[in-house]
This record gives sequence, structure tokens and C-alpha cells, in this order.
Amino acid sequence: MDRVAVRRAQVRYAMTRRLSCRRACALLRVARSALGYAARRPERDAALVAELQRLAAAHPRYGYRRMWALLRRRGLASNAKRVHRLWRGTGLTLPRRRTRRKLRTGARVRPVADRPNAVWTYDLIHDACTDGTPFKCLTVVDEFHEGAPRHHRGALAARRSRPAGPRAAGGPPRRAAVSAQ
Repeated sequence: MDRVAVRRAQVRYAMTRRLSCRRACALLRVARSALGYAARRPERDAALVAELQRLAAAHPRYGYRRMWALLRRRGLASNAKRVHRLWRGTGLTLPRRRTRRKLRTGARVRPVADRPNAVWTYDLIHDACTDGTPFKCLTVVDEFHEGAPRHHRGALAARRSRPAGPRAAGGPPRRAAVSAQ
């Protein structure tokens, strides 16, 4: 039901509840002249709608613009805006196209953290001391344990093999949360 038909139905309902036509129209803000209006569009557009539905069944992936061109070729010349209105009104709209994911060229597969020290994530954190001196801190996290790597100090770290996949944490530099003591 379109909006005008709904308004007319509301006025008719109000009139069954002992309201006059004039009062019901005033309350619902409907012009009284709209109550007697009979649209002539459905009869005028019936042949065009039938042809549109037949063509849409034959060509389900065509949109209204191509249907308009097919109608013109068949001798049913009509305005494209009219064809679009009828196309939407009969529910023949096509589903929205989904955006395709773009293939990344040269991108490698991200390593999976399936064992300790396999993948480390690093990030640089900027902060300032209470007296205002800035400092930077490099944080390193073992993704398997989701914590600091087991061997991370001095000579011991130099003897260990490097991780298979170091990964930089994306985004802007973070500021560490420092509690005032």
C-alpha cells in the first residue's frame, strides 16, 4: 500500500468512529479532495508493467536502463524515469553488488604463531615522565604466549634464533599508561 492509500484508509476508519469527513481529514491532515481521487496510472501502465515483467524473467541480470533500451527497440517508447518508477514499484530491483576484495600483489602470507618464539610482534611506545622528559620504549610480544618472549635479555637473546616472522603492530604510536606515584 502506498502512503496515499494508507491515509485514505485512516480517514475511513476515523469516519466509522463517528467523526465527520471534514473533521477526520483535518485531524489526519489529508485534503478532502484526495479522498475521491482515483489514479489512472495503473491502467495506463499495465501493458508496460507486463512487458517489463516478461523481459525481466527472460533477462534476470538486466537493470532498468537496459530494460528501457529493450522496450524502446520493441516499440514501447517510454521515459526512462517512468520505466525506473515501474521497475521499483513492481519489485524488480537487482540485488546490490558486493564489493570485490582486491588482491594484494607481492603480499606474503602472514606467519602463524603455532609454537613459542615463532612470531614476535613489536611496537614502539612514546611517553613522558612526570617531569616532562620524553622516552621511547620498544615492546616485544611473543604471539604464542601473548606475553614477553621467554629469552629477551642480552647475550641470551643473541644466542637464540630470530623469530620466523617478526610483525610490526600497525597504527599510530601508542602512549603508555603511566600511573602517577
